Amino acid sequence: MKKAEKNLALIKKMMQKTFSLRRQTIVNTCPPVKELMELWPALKMESEVYAEFQRITNQNLPNTLYSELDRHIPRLMTLFRQKAAKTGKTSDALAEILRIFDEQELLDVHTKRTTVLHALPVYLHEDVSGFFRTCTDISDEPLLLDVAVVLLTVVTDNDRSPVHFQPVKISVVIECEIVVSLSRFADAFLVMCGLIYALHLSYPRGLTNTFEFTQKNLLGLEGGKLSPKLQSLKNDLMHASQSLEEQIENDSQLLVTCGNKEGCLDLEKFGKKENCIFSKGRWFKPTEFEKFGGKEKNKKWKYSILCCGVPLQKLIEVVNFTQCCLTCAFVSESERKYNGHHEDNGNNNKEDEIDMTFQGPTLPVTCGSLFGILHKRRFATGFCGKCIRTEDFWLTPEEFVRLSKQDGAWKKDIVTHGRPLGKLIMEKVLELHALNCECDVCLKLDQDTNDDVCNMCDSEEDLVCCDECPRAFHPHCHLPAVDEDSGGQWCCTFCRMKKVKGSTQKTRQDVLNSPLSQYRLHCQYLLLHLLHEVSVNKDMCETQGVKQDLQNDTYQTVGEFVTDIEHIFQHCTSVGDDDLSRMQRLFKREFETIFNHL
Repeated sequence: MKKAEKNLALIKKMMQKTFSLRRQTIVNTCPPVKELMELWPALKMESEVYAEFQRITNQNLPNTLYSELDRHIPRLMTLFRQKAAKTGKTSDALAEILRIFDEQELLDVHTKRTTVLHALPVYLHEDVSGFFRTCTDISDEPLLLDVAVVLLTVVTDNDRSPVHFQPVKISVVIECEIVVSLSRFADAFLVMCGLIYALHLSYPRGLTNTFEFTQKNLLGLEGGKLSPKLQSLKNDLMHASQSLEEQIENDSQLLVTCGNKEGCLDLEKFGKKENCIFSKGRWFKPTEFEKFGGKEKNKKWKYSILCCGVPLQKLIEVVNFTQCCLTCAFVSESERKYNGHHEDNGNNNKEDEIDMTFQGPTLPVTCGSLFGILHKRRFATGFCGKCIRTEDFWLTPEEFVRLSKQDGAWKKDIVTHGRPLGKLIMEKVLELHALNCECDVCLKLDQDTNDDVCNMCDSEEDLVCCDECPRAFHPHCHLPAVDEDSGGQWCCTFCRMKKVKGSTQKTRQDVLNSPLSQYRLHCQYLLLHLLHEVSVNKDMCETQGVKQDLQNDTYQTVGEFVTDIEHIFQHCTSVGDDDLSRMQRLFKREFETIFNHL
């Protein structure tokens, strides 16, 4: 009988549907891994480990980690060789790993990744004997009762080399259970990283620096200050980026690669969006060069095309392009304003005034054409804490930036008052939470999709949340008042109004003469709109009388309701003329919109 194939689409759908339950179970009760794997066996699949990681962090694990690892490989190999040339136990161990690497006939990217991932913990003076285990494929499997997580390399002979480039398989072992087996060491390491997140595990014993480097430097996931060793390594790696920046600023052409093809990138042509890469006697556009290099399936030339091992996307994000023509193509208007601000910040008084702009609980933010309000107390990290309120959603910074720029970087592309969020983090205006933070914001995950205060009175407690928009209300503030004992889904008047089909056109007088019972929802919607504006002018108490009359069915026609509203506008003395005019315009605009009168 032929074994049925896995329905991958259904598995993915069900894993997505049960994600919230799974995270609560894992984070709150920490059950044994064996029990979790019985509940969700899909976590034994490589693809679902990556999918789970992306649900948690909003990052594509293989793309992000391999892109960053490959970018740093040349510099890391240089550092390893420099250390291996010295004397000492660490130097000898690195020298042995590099000797085996140099003996390989095929030095492809997989060989380089395997070498770097074996050498990195050695370079950081960490003991790998408990994490990297080796056995033969016959009967030499070691006892694994003393460790929580292991990468077990299975080989054909009794070769005890520190690194193997052609193993039978690499098994990811967690709590004595083989979770998954893969053919490449780097892929197994990647899955281990994903499972540490998916299963909420601690770092492998003795390898804190290695996995912290992976988390903070390679994946860019925040978690506080770096240890002295990692800070030193980060500084060493940045020297390579600085020299590349100088090369970009001083040269008009750069050597680039894509797959097995090399070319020369002309910066001036690149800035003008012309055919800018010269290779094999031809000029290519970046997308054409990606196809020429055999990477057309990637469909992301900014990551496929490398300069000195660095994806062009990373150069666009990291390197200062203001001295070359790439500025015209890739630096947004908001970033140019940001750069301009720094050129003029010699005036201390002006800088103090700007700093005061960022005080207070909220900040207006933009990303491209998107606009939202960032609430500081909800901010945690890029992927945790739905802190940006748009018209229709609460979003994390990662979610907000992806609505405008699929490959955007939230720290750079989200701007407030001309300054990117990354700058505000550096200035302590915004505070990043640690990766293992267990505060309410970080643990709520996909919750917090509604406002924290009433849409009408801006106060908290005992709120009823709309199931179709971010708004929340006190039961008595909403129109009509909400029955707190009613169960099931609840939709606010604003959302109900969106579903009302446009009525046949009538003149304004026809609408005013209509029975209010025919347009009760319309009038409730209009008054809620007005009350929301009035919430900042609490002395305008006359509106509460209109609300009470509307609630008690006092009005017979729409005209009676409108007359009372207009009377308030004409005789109100508690609101400034500008605010009153603005509210009048709002009421008139909404009235004309929803009634669509002639």
